[in-house]
Amino acid sequence: MIIPFGFLKQPVSGAAGIYDNASVVYSLRRPDMATKWTNAVLQLRRSSDDATAFVFFDGDAVNDTITLSSLISTTSNTTPDATTLGTWSAGTDCYVTNWLGISPTNILDVNKRVIQLTTSLQPQFISGGAILLTNGKARVDFNTDYLIGSANTDLASSNEFTVLSVSNVDVSNGVDLVMSAGDSGTNTWFGLFNDRATSKEIARFKTTTNFQALAIAQDNTANQKLLTGIIQTSNVIAYKDGTIQDTTAKSGSYTNSGVWIAANPTLSNLGDINIQEIIIFPSDKTADLTELHAEINAYYTIY
Repeated sequence: MIIPFGFLKQPVSGAAGIYDNASVVYSLRRPDMATKWTNAVLQLRRSSDDATAFVFFDGDAVNDTITLSSLISTTSNTTPDATTLGTWSAGTDCYVTNWLGISPTNILDVNKRVIQLTTSLQPQFISGGAILLTNGKARVDFNTDYLIGSANTDLASSNEFTVLSVSNVDVSNGVDLVMSAGDSGTNTWFGLFNDRATSKEIARFKTTTNFQALAIAQDNTANQKLLTGIIQTSNVIAYKDGTIQDTTAKSGSYTNSGVWIAANPTLSNLGDINIQEIIIFPSDKTADLTELHAEINAYYTIY
């Protein structure tokens, strides 16, 4: 059961943060924002009895993450109780029912959560009582699973926007979606890929035509990748590990009716992908990518 969203009192703002202008951040670490995120980050389902709990960051600083010492709440997504995630999970497997969108306002927005109510389609976060890790950092493990949310108006096809992500794909030659925004009925969408195959795709703007921005070379490894897709008025641009890969002209539009994590609107390209972070900006952040890529890489040590 998803608990209805509530609101905190307005928090005190601090120094400017690198993600202050983000539309939404799906992350397992506290982003650098002037107004600190104090609400829950994930809602998990415990496999032993299907009980659910909201999980909060462990600590009070930028880059604090989720650990087994994180506090949880079975009733509130804004206020933790004294129980830790390790105590609550009790050595079981735990799956994500709700990844809450982090915003610079520290206000929970029901339209920026991504959820999965079907238990067989929920991605995994804890296995046998241990948080799943990639390169020492927490991850959400999607194995033909996905999360879905309401349309994010910042991702409309007429807008300029930037999506940064950290993920890795376990299967050789896997072609997996990190995220997409679009419409299932028209099968039109924007998608950010982690592609280990010879197709080398990073970003796609799909109308009646596929406008694709590709990697320079195939990278058929299970290593983490920092992948960035930028939609400009006339172009699709792709970056990998801080380096520009491709710029492709685009035209037309897609219908923006929802957001999917680890899938596209028609639920194809479901694979075995581990996602650690997705950051969406409602603008072309080309001028700031050097700083953004450096900050992300400093935390995850990708390249």
